[in-house]
Amino acid sequence: RNIETDLDDESKAIIEVSIADLEKVRREMEMDSLVTEDLNRAFSNALSTLTMAELKVSEVLIKEHHSKDAIVAMKYGMFHIKNALKYAEGEKKEYEKHIYEELDSLLESRTMSEEEVIARLEKMIHELDVLVETDGSADDQSSGSAH
Repeated sequence: RNIETDLDDESKAIIEVSIADLEKVRREMEMDSLVTEDLNRAFSNALSTLTMAELKVSEVLIKEHHSKDAIVAMKYGMFHIKNALKYAEGEKKEYEKHIYEELDSLLESRTMSEEEVIARLEKMIHELDVLVETDGSADDQSSGSAH
């Protein structure tokens, strides 16, 4: 199964931004001018974006009645967001912690209907989307003012 088939254009664009952030870090490393904040932000955003992608895949799988596969994707998402917490700071870290706790709660619940699970996934996806977009736009503004 190809993850791109389960993602919309907006999600693919967010992933492209995360990849660009990682490429920026690689260039900084090559030029011996690595900015730790850039590294941490890029890693945190990339991992949050992977979490969002896993949740979107989970949503599609649930709609297709592949609950076991959806649970696996959610667990991968939880793994990614847990790792993102290592690189996030301040308000963003608190937000990612909230997503982690929501995902943990969702995985522990065995009594929810598919519709309820999808609704909670959609809420987390939206929250991650806002988190990544907000952090990315803050990065664009800060890099624009630095030049």
